[in-house]
Amino acid sequence: MDEQKFTKTLLEMSEKLSQVATKQQVADLGDRMSTQFDQQSVILQRLDQERVFTLERVKQLETEVENIKLQLKIA
Repeated sequence: MDEQKFTKTLLEMSEKLSQVATKQQVADLGDRMSTQFDQQSVILQRLDQERVFTLERVKQLETEVENIKLQLKIA
């Protein structure tokens, strides 16, 4: 009886161990995550730069509109 229980427990542990990730799999996952984070960082930097340039252009356009209003005497 004890031998059967031991064998059953051993088989269960063996099955669980086969589901555990290897060091290489964990390292590969870390590399993929790092690559994804790097790509997302680049995208966010571009969006931030675009936002800054857009805000600056809006300010320029607002100034131009004010000047036009003054010339047309509608301000």
